[in-house]
Amino acid sequence: MRRAALAAIALLAACGGPRARLDRALHEGRTSEALAAYRTLAAADGDDLDLLASVARALLVEAACDAARSEAAVRELAAGGARGRAALDEVAGAGCAGSFAATVALARRGDEAALRYLRGRADDADAAVRAAAVIALSPSEDRAVLLRWAEAPEEAVRAAALERLGALGPDDPEALALLSAQARGAPSAALRARAVRALGSFGASAMEPLRARLSDPEASVRLAALGALARADREGARSTLLALLAAPTGAGSIEAARLLGTLIGGGEAPTEADRAAALGHLGAALGHADPQLRAQAAVALTGMPGEDGLTPALLDALAREADPTAALALARALLRRDERAAPALAALRGLLGAAGMTGVQAAAELAAREQAAGLEACRAFALGGLGEAGARAVAIDALGARHPGELVPLLSEADPAVRLPAAGAILAARR
Repeated sequence: MRRAALAAIALLAACGGPRARLDRALHEGRTSEALAAYRTLAAADGDDLDLLASVARALLVEAACDAARSEAAVRELAAGGARGRAALDEVAGAGCAGSFAATVALARRGDEAALRYLRGRADDADAAVRAAAVIALSPSEDRAVLLRWAEAPEEAVRAAALERLGALGPDDPEALALLSAQARGAPSAALRARAVRALGSFGASAMEPLRARLSDPEASVRLAALGALARADREGARSTLLALLAAPTGAGSIEAARLLGTLIGGGEAPTEADRAAALGHLGAALGHADPQLRAQAAVALTGMPGEDGLTPALLDALAREADPTAALALARALLRRDERAAPALAALRGLLGAAGMTGVQAAAELAAREQAAGLEACRAFALGGLGEAGARAVAIDALGARHPGELVPLLSEADPAVRLPAAGAILAARR
């Protein structure tokens, strides 16, 4: 009898304990109470990452339905893997401030219901809605609409249509002519770059208008044209890319070297001669007087892993590099070749006190390798409030990827620029 009574008392205690309170609060949408119950539970039994992810999910769903926070919350949910996908479905069907943004995020993942809904909004009076609906339009069936919208007065609509027209490909001379005209005469560099990138899908027929954009007054358009040339016709672009390597080192020549030395488009591998020419140019650029160009060359080499004989040159460049941004790029290039490269890790530790984003990015690189100094620096940024919101968000992501339970205190932060990234990092963390 006594044993049965004790069992009944234990059962009642369990039903009314922090786990039961947590479940009820989540079911009833009381996120503050759910977080408080989780803290009590974790203090007694340690972190339960699945439960913590449920709390983070509820916080983000609540924020997604608040007009002031919906955009940021939906962005975090979209990066949250399978859990985020389920939450996006919930927000999309809630008829709240974030429902449209959640529907767009689902459409970008190929969700058929979301795509049908957006297609039905293609005639909306709101230009932002029409721009979002472009993703649901078929390049073949809705070709006439896309051609018309590619000259729309609203930049967002025009930009989306230009990008979508790239799917029409080389057998559509009217689309080729329109994109060529927009690449040449669109009023903003962003629109010209969109048109240029779309032309990269039109093969050899697009080479002439693309080469013409190599003299665009805006560097962003010139660089986009280089990439589009390589995608349109790699062999046809070789002479242009090689000619840039022979010119004085600059942003364009470094981008040309990167394109020559990496896989392009459908995976066409560079020739040995092209790779050697690219590596030679990038290796020489590591010693350029301009630290921005040194950094760009190192970033290009980060995307070209493998045995290339440049490790000694990277080590030498890193040893004498005084610019923090360039040093960070060099360390990353070395780590891409050797995850535990001691000189690169030492350089990153030396950058932890660097100003701006460089210090926190160095900390994130170290934290990703479970280096104590990097983890402590990420804790200082994320939990101690060092740096601006952008720096804290980088640290939050890095810490959350390894130790999501440490982000619990941030879930009750008043600042949504801290609270929402913390919830997103917890949701996205691997279990």
